Amino acid sequence: MQIAILSDIHANIYALDAVYNDFKNKNVENILIAGDLIGYYYWPKEVVQKLMHDERVLCISGNHENILSKTLSCSDAFKKYKQKYGSGYEICRNQLSKNELEWLLGLPEKLDIKIRDMSFTIAHGSLNDQEKYIYPDISLNSLEDNHNVSDFTVLGHTHYPFIKNNGRNMIINPGSVGQPRDISRIASYVLINTENHAITFRRVRFEIDEIIRAAQKYDPEIHYLQTVLER
Repeated sequence: MQIAILSDIHANIYALDAVYNDFKNKNVENILIAGDLIGYYYWPKEVVQKLMHDERVLCISGNHENILSKTLSCSDAFKKYKQKYGSGYEICRNQLSKNELEWLLGLPEKLDIKIRDMSFTIAHGSLNDQEKYIYPDISLNSLEDNHNVSDFTVLGHTHYPFIKNNGRNMIINPGSVGQPRDISRIASYVLINTENHAITFRRVRFEIDEIIRAAQKYDPEIHYLQTVLER
């Protein structure tokens, strides 16, 4: 059996569907997600519905879930973050049901879980700061600060995949499903084999034409939303 590790989906249903298609015939029994289900792109309802109704899913919140919470309670925050990140939060406000919003905004910031004989700690940025970036070229001192007693520490946020080890303890960033920044239009995630603990990084191509058209429609002035998918 396999454990899938995902992060940073960013309301990109096309990329998430591509990853789910890649799950087929791989005996995925658990799906762990390190936050940022929404933000940037335009299909939060489809993403939230897919994940909240999948009993295999365990996930935490990321900084974009926190931003959404701020935009719901403060008009100034709504204007600020819409200008910076685009219309994704407005679409969340308009499309997500009360139940979906409660599920999304009720996600924990960190999880410590055990699956079979493996222990996992899941955080978004770093173990102690949801918005801290832990990049692949992290210093050894900073790396030590993010190792803990769990067999696997899962981080997201950077959209860059990596794996680091300290003895048998691993830090894994699966990269981004919805907005990969190392290789464009190729979603990144990780599989862990529950029998032999083998770790496999998976890359799955997704089509970007509909995403580009939506970005041109909703946020033509924020060119990054298009160019990051065309690098």
